[in-house]
Amino acid sequence: MTLDPDTCYRAVVARDPRFDGRFFTGVTSTGIYCRPVCPARTPARANMRFFAHAGAAEAAGFRACRRCRPETSPGSPDWNVRADLAARAVRLIADGYVDAHGIGGLAARLAVTQRHLHRVLVAELGAGPQALARTARLQTARRLLAETTLPVTDVAFASGFSSVRQFNASVRESSGRSPSELRARAQAVAERIAANAPLSVLAAKRTVALVAEQPLSQAYEAAERIWEPVYRSADAQEGPAAFREKRPPTWTGR
Repeated sequence: MTLDPDTCYRAVVARDPRFDGRFFTGVTSTGIYCRPVCPARTPARANMRFFAHAGAAEAAGFRACRRCRPETSPGSPDWNVRADLAARAVRLIADGYVDAHGIGGLAARLAVTQRHLHRVLVAELGAGPQALARTARLQTARRLLAETTLPVTDVAFASGFSSVRQFNASVRESSGRSPSELRARAQAVAERIAANAPLSVLAAKRTVALVAEQPLSQAYEAAERIWEPVYRSADAQEGPAAFREKRPPTWTGR
């Protein structure tokens, strides 16, 4: 790989992150090599040498900079330290670790400070540990409300909320409905699906027969008429549009 010294120099002056990991800068006056994004003062152009790999810089007698740590540049094993920390935090939050041990306990489990954990999660995911834990509790609550017959009080505590009042307020804030209303809506959807199951099976059988007997372009138009009652009875607003979205991009005759 051939490096253009002028381009490398401009990247170092600008501390351009796009070049991070693509080359390394050896400083002859200090005997240290750095990443292009090193926060140290930019050395004189005459004292700079450029290397395509950290190994080449070390072979030339340069030592790794302690400030920018070339071993953590893109492509190195340490590059994804923040992403790995965020992923481990999210897994623990999903498992309810925050509910049992709090944010402080989560940070201690990950061997970082609460402030560092919050900073990393905001940088990687856009939300801190408290917000992520709240979302995890709400997702669990929605599943329990829709898929079980547990009393609302039991759902609140099983989801990790410390009180029913907090549970009711959080659910209403996130969905605009009370827990009871969410459960009623989920049950209504399930009942509509169950009621339309026989009609859907009949429509599917008729559609298969149409495809076997007619060119696809004609079969589609006929199938749309067959499925219209199914979607209309399930949900009038999503019926025909939902079917049209499933139409293959190109329909050709056999």
